[in-house]
Amino acid sequence: MPLPNPEPLLPCVHTAGTPMTAIRTMAATLLLAVSSISAALAQTTVDFPSRPVKLLVPFAAGGPTDVVARILADLLQARWSGQSVVIENRPGAGTIVATAAVAKSPADGYTMLVATIAPVMAATWLPPFPPFTARSGTFSPLTS
Repeated sequence: MPLPNPEPLLPCVHTAGTPMTAIRTMAATLLLAVSSISAALAQTTVDFPSRPVKLLVPFAAGGPTDVVARILADLLQARWSGQSVVIENRPGAGTIVATAAVAKSPADGYTMLVATIAPVMAATWLPPFPPFTARSGTFSPLTS
């Protein structure tokens, strides 16, 4: 018995483009990658942080969120060549005290909130409404 023809089992490859089109696509992709890397390097030349960074934790000291914040502070301090990272625990009002303090601080990256998302989101939906809301864009996530 002869073996079946394997060609129908192979995936179809679109071959409408010429080899020159493939080279242009690769060149454009490479150019895009190089430009994005140079843009990322340009952003990292800014001297941040130039003063101590404060991490606010809306829970009592010793809890799991506080432990995560302290580990994060050690990692950030090592990455930022020894720049101080201060942990400030502000428990109370179901995380509203610390979260409102971060919301009222300047958006310069020197005051950050280390919290779980559940209390922050619940506080924006339950009356009386706090002085911040996650829906209005009060907070921005950290990006690299």
